[in-house]
Amino acid sequence: MRQFRLLVFVSLGVVVFGAVTAVSASARKNIPGIVPIVLFPDKSGVSKFVSSVGLSGAVIECASSTSTGGFETSLLGTFDVLFLKCLVNVLAKLFLCTGLSDTVTSSVLVLGTFHLRYREATGTKSVVAFLIIPAHFTCKEGTTEKLIEVMGCAAGEITPVNKSVVTGEHFTMEMKKSSTASRNEITKIVKESGSGEETCQLESKEGTGAFGVSAEETTDEIVGNASSAKIEA
Repeated sequence: MRQFRLLVFVSLGVVVFGAVTAVSASARKNIPGIVPIVLFPDKSGVSKFVSSVGLSGAVIECASSTSTGGFETSLLGTFDVLFLKCLVNVLAKLFLCTGLSDTVTSSVLVLGTFHLRYREATGTKSVVAFLIIPAHFTCKEGTTEKLIEVMGCAAGEITPVNKSVVTGEHFTMEMKKSSTASRNEITKIVKESGSGEETCQLESKEGTGAFGVSAEETTDEIVGNASSAKIEA
């Protein structure tokens, strides 16, 4: 739910989010909102994880992932994503990566909250920002183990806005890695108050080392569970 630059989990998935709230067309809200407040399932294909520190610049790849979650208010909710069959090739050696609390080998559970925000104060682009509860997992090959920790925030732009999405269509939420640095393309989002910006940045580390910036690349197709849904920005 990515030079071990931690890119986080790159996901290509399908999510059921619920309908997005309508607001007055004459004025922009402080932040977007979602209605009704519902649960949603999600599943994705291959996922990848990369960091700016550790694992000799290798990429952790997970074969698939599934998730559940739900809105607690019109603008935020909780999520959990279980990544399955996660491994990394380090110098021609395959390490299987497993969450410290997970019972299934090569699975990693990631928990946290998600928030709807604007990407910039003067524009109309909307984002989903995911705040990750620190996730710990080990990547193991034989007797060699590497402990990885990921924490922080990752945001992706959601489209379309100001256009109804009907049955058979979907919203798209896309996170991108910066083309020039080991971080996400979006690292600043508008505060919940609608005034000013705040940082949204992933970090990771290996073992007792220092945290370094990370990036997550994800593309989700978000299917509303109503006959028509709209993000008004």
